[in-house]
Amino acid sequence: MRQKRWQVARYITRAEFAAIIVRALGLPAKGKSAFSDVPKDAWYSEAVDAAAKYRIVSGRGNNGFDPMDKITREEAMQIIFNASKLIPFNGVEETVNIEAFSDYNAKSQWAAEAVDFNLINGLIVGSNGKINPKANITRGEAVAVILRLLQKANLVDGRTKI
Repeated sequence: MRQKRWQVARYITRAEFAAIIVRALGLPAKGKSAFSDVPKDAWYSEAVDAAAKYRIVSGRGNNGFDPMDKITREEAMQIIFNASKLIPFNGVEETVNIEAFSDYNAKSQWAAEAVDFNLINGLIVGSNGKINPKANITRGEAVAVILRLLQKANLVDGRTKI
C-alpha cells in the first residue's frame, strides 16, 4: 500500500492547528476536552484540551469547538497571538504598513488585535497585497507562521528560512 504524502497545500482543521501549536510549544497534553463536540477518544482531544486550558483556543459557542472545520487565517492569527503570551514573546516590530493590505478592514473585530500583532511582527506576511482574514489557512502556511513565532521568540534556530 502506497503511503500518502503530507499535503502542504491542503487546508488545516481547527483540531490540527491546535495540536501543532501545543506540540510546538511543548505543552503537556493530558485530560479530556471540555468541548462537547470533541470526542474523548479522538486523536486531538488532549491537544485541544491543553490549548483550551492554556487559553490558546476558544470555542465557537454552545460549548462547541468545531474541530473538523477548516481554520480561517484570522482564527490562526488569534491562536498565534494567544500562544505568544505564554512564551512570552513581546514582539520584534518590523516596519510594516498594515493598512496597506487592501483587505485589512475585512478582519473581524474580535481578531483585530491579533491581526495587527501578526502583521507588525512579520508572522503573517500576506500575499499579493492581501491578508485574506476570512480565507482558510493551508498546512504549509500554518507551519510557516508557527515556525516564525518560534524563531522570533528564539525558541528554535533562526537560520532556517521560510
